[in-house]
Amino acid sequence: MKPTKISDVYNYLSTGREITSMQAFVMFKATRLSAIIHVLRKRGHNIVSNNRVENGVRFSSYQLIPPDLK
Repeated sequence: MKPTKISDVYNYLSTGREITSMQAFVMFKATRLSAIIHVLRKRGHNIVSNNRVENGVRFSSYQLIPPDLK
């Protein structure tokens, strides 16, 4: 079975890395990262949003918090 974009993003986050919308688009061709994060949160995963500003541009990055650190 082909991995979905949701599972691709989850697997990436489960390695301890953060992801931005631009990274999700480049790596997985996922254009709606916020919708994927919403689904993962509904499934019970603790994902935090980190708001950032770089070069005057605002964006969010998302990070999965492991269950033992909730």
